[in-house]
Amino acid sequence: MTGAQVLAKNVRSVRTQSQADAILSLGGNECKTAADFDVDQFAYLVIPIWCCPSNDGLSVPLPGDTLAQQVMVTAQLKPSSGFWVASSSAAAPAPPQSLDVATFMVEQLTMVDRGMAISNHVDLNTHELLMPVGFDQQELQVPILAGGAVQPITLTGFRSGQVKAIQVWLTKDSDTLNQGLWYAPQSVTVLYAGTIYSQYQNGVGAIMNLIDGTKPSAVNHSKLAIVAGPPASFNSTPVLSQYVTLPFGNPTGSDYEAEVLTHGKPILNGLVNLQLQAPTADAYTAHVAYIYNATLVFSRSSAEFRF
Repeated sequence: MTGAQVLAKNVRSVRTQSQADAILSLGGNECKTAADFDVDQFAYLVIPIWCCPSNDGLSVPLPGDTLAQQVMVTAQLKPSSGFWVASSSAAAPAPPQSLDVATFMVEQLTMVDRGMAISNHVDLNTHELLMPVGFDQQELQVPILAGGAVQPITLTGFRSGQVKAIQVWLTKDSDTLNQGLWYAPQSVTVLYAGTIYSQYQNGVGAIMNLIDGTKPSAVNHSKLAIVAGPPASFNSTPVLSQYVTLPFGNPTGSDYEAEVLTHGKPILNGLVNLQLQAPTADAYTAHVAYIYNATLVFSRSSAEFRF
């Protein structure tokens, strides 16, 4: 998953607005003047794999004792030019060219003794251990033409399984300073086999997502602008970074403390039609992520996803 998609899943999965804002703000502070670079700056990035990024209850841990091999997680960092936003002015603060330190931390629960191991109570050579997980497929990026007209989009690449919802957010192509700022569609309609499953007109998706969950589908963000010098620097104004979730299953508040299974729509290898209108006449890029019901199945010292 891309970094933007990891952020999208994090802010969607937490339960409250304050948690979503904290997830975003802990991802790094704004460095708008030269003085901001004189102090240490840290960015904390949450990578959700099999547990939600926050939960009021006890998260179900991955039973590593049932596996014959180690679990490996690969994270690839972009070059510094990929996440530092720099001004073209020579007098503006120059961002660092590299990182000083990077660490990878995993929260692990340890057993008191081997008697607590699942493999000592169940023969996983003849039985299966099922662990429910949420699964987001790699995002699909679609260009949205300028003009503000309703644009039809054909969504492909669905794996055979139950699709709970589709998450959509837009980025403005011309705003190179604020590629991390998201925009919700002005209107969006989802059709599968001729049946309308979601139809949000005039930005009504914001209120519908709030009714179906416990927080709005937006986080508090800031919009950068270059201030002419000397010395040149950046200025920022508070804005909302928005997305929209288009459900296929019944709403139960998927970000509640308890994990409640709600069946999605078995898309199989079919096509989903999206009719989308951007909020302004600018050119945008639509980011679309498919959200699935999935299960991790442990048996015979290995594990696999089952949809």
